[in-house]
Amino acid sequence: MAYTATIVKIEEIRPHSNADNLNLTTIHGNQVIVGKDTKVGDIGVFFPEGGQLFPDFVHFNNLYSDPPKNLDRNVKGYFDSNRRVRALSFRGEKSEGFWLPLSCLNDVQTIFQEHELNANRDGTHIGNIEVCRKYVTPVTMFARSDKGVKHRAAESLMFPQHFDTNAFGKNSHKFLEGEVAYVTTKLHGTSQRVGNILMDKKLTWKEKIATKIASWFGIEIVKKEWTFVIGTRRVTLNSKKQKGFRELAAQPFMNKLHKGELVYYEVVGYDNNVPVMGSHSNTKLANFLSKEEYKKFIETYGDKTIFSYNCSPGELDVYVYRIAHINEDGVIIDLPWDSVVSRCEELGVKHVPYQACIIVDKDFLQEIKELNIPYNSDFPEHLSEGICIRRDDYPTPLILKEKTFEFKVLEGIIKDNQAYIDKEEVEDES
Repeated sequence: MAYTATIVKIEEIRPHSNADNLNLTTIHGNQVIVGKDTKVGDIGVFFPEGGQLFPDFVHFNNLYSDPPKNLDRNVKGYFDSNRRVRALSFRGEKSEGFWLPLSCLNDVQTIFQEHELNANRDGTHIGNIEVCRKYVTPVTMFARSDKGVKHRAAESLMFPQHFDTNAFGKNSHKFLEGEVAYVTTKLHGTSQRVGNILMDKKLTWKEKIATKIASWFGIEIVKKEWTFVIGTRRVTLNSKKQKGFRELAAQPFMNKLHKGELVYYEVVGYDNNVPVMGSHSNTKLANFLSKEEYKKFIETYGDKTIFSYNCSPGELDVYVYRIAHINEDGVIIDLPWDSVVSRCEELGVKHVPYQACIIVDKDFLQEIKELNIPYNSDFPEHLSEGICIRRDDYPTPLILKEKTFEFKVLEGIIKDNQAYIDKEEVEDES
């Protein structure tokens, strides 16, 4: 999912429960801490958590916590040198993003380039000047430049990537009253896809000669064959070295897929004895949660998080979230959720855990909020990443995601480790 800031209008204001000079508001389903002078109707820029602000933007708005880095060296801001927008708890209240009044763009516009700004406009730039971007660790950026693009194989028309799953809070208006929404657990694993698709045949030198001779006599030779293909979220895997543990994760589907059938799923557990998604200390959460929240978290999950999903070291597991059929022209039609469940039963594989079926009404947003909790009884050893909310549209479903607040905080801490490489982000080109 691409990271963007959005120009938004403040729709409501609530007092902060433990700070007289601060208020609370809700933007795209996220609770955000704002200044006491913020009023209903004010227009400003919302930066969701997970982003990184541009250095000059932070400088001109006096946002650095180190005053000498600010335009006004007498002002102390909130951001450290890496300028990350985090999810955190401040004086007992959650903050899942950062909002500034529209005037924050004045200096950037004056110094760089005048640009028309409209409410509800998304973006990362003013003119050609970058204001924000998704935060990616330096080592992930290096791995991306080294592997993510250079070794990317050409994609087949019949083996499309999974579409980006956008945030529910920002897109909840797309669910209309009376519609049916399916809620499933979002797993923190690595994405994979397999398909039984038409590919160019790999001919021996004798077959190549025979094909050429046949063409002289006007004889049509079949040059394509149905092939089982494995891919990550972005990359089609060709060599044995590329596939690695992903070949094992594809075994449940080998020789079982219909012609033109595609399966998209999450791989969790262990690559040999190494957790697929790494292991992470929980102790730094004390810096970003309230004392009560931190105490409860440690009592529930302990000092270390391993996203094992009930796997023991040396084991991995797969959970399907999407199945589709595609023809030679690249026309793709998805199975509805109930059919995904049935097809998984036929294949003998798991689908992502189902939580609820909701008829959209006036209480829809509250019902989603109540379902999106860090504890999941299916995987009690670690917190839940969140949920996905799905509507079965034809030919492709609408699927949105909502992360738990606690996972957002932990994810931010994980990325504090400068040696951490995010497998998904390595393959992103944006």
